[in-house]
Amino acid sequence: MPKRLTILAVDDTSIQLALIECYLTSLNSPYELNTASGGHAAWKMLSGTPDRYDLVLLDRNMPDMDGLEVLKLMRQHEILKNIPVILQTANTEEEDIREAVRAGTPYYLTKPFTKESMLAIIDSALKNQ
Repeated sequence: MPKRLTILAVDDTSIQLALIECYLTSLNSPYELNTASGGHAAWKMLSGTPDRYDLVLLDRNMPDMDGLEVLKLMRQHEILKNIPVILQTANTEEEDIREAVRAGTPYYLTKPFTKESMLAIIDSALKNQ
């Protein structure tokens, strides 16, 4: 059996984390899901075990440490800089998307999103790493 890929989902909204968990965890899912309820918690998990995660699904707007801050820290870290990151957000302005790309990720998932669109972006990010 192939190794399950570990995804860290980060969002300050418990309903959003529950939705992601519903989308990613099923009987035959190839993913193991870990969650963090904010940027500081995510950074602690990532920096504490940098070789654990295959992909990060990161909320852009969080009160304690936003997703762009976490992304910038990841891109400066020797191991974490290579992990694909998908920013998920309600921000759909062109400048927001450009800012995400400049910070280090071309993967942008706008809320609300469907299971199919999330899985397609995850698949693309993992194939192109």
